[in-house]
Amino acid sequence: MAAELHQTPRFASPALPLVDGTGRLWPAGGACDTAALREYTIHEQIVSPYRFATSLEVAIEAWDPEVLVLLGPGASLGGAIGQVLARMGWRGIDCKAAFARAQQSARPALITL
Repeated sequence: MAAELHQTPRFASPALPLVDGTGRLWPAGGACDTAALREYTIHEQIVSPYRFATSLEVAIEAWDPEVLVLLGPGASLGGAIGQVLARMGWRGIDCKAAFARAQQSARPALITL
């Protein structure tokens, strides 16, 4: 099987920037090390736990979004996202109650689809 993996086609540069489970940013376009991205994708991503909180923190710090959108299915990661936001103190959210207030406001921190 290892021989088969080495015969897979080269990865193309991503069209959008990516954040992996280690918190590493992968730039879009020609600046991306596609060989390293391929190695992460077919090895590290499979054998190592994905650190969702780390990837979310890096993405928020890198792009400072106005709102987060949870595509789902459902809102099962909403609590975990709220914990990350509270730990970061993002937009004044510093505890569960602050996250709940933000969600009830006209400008929620997290939209779930």
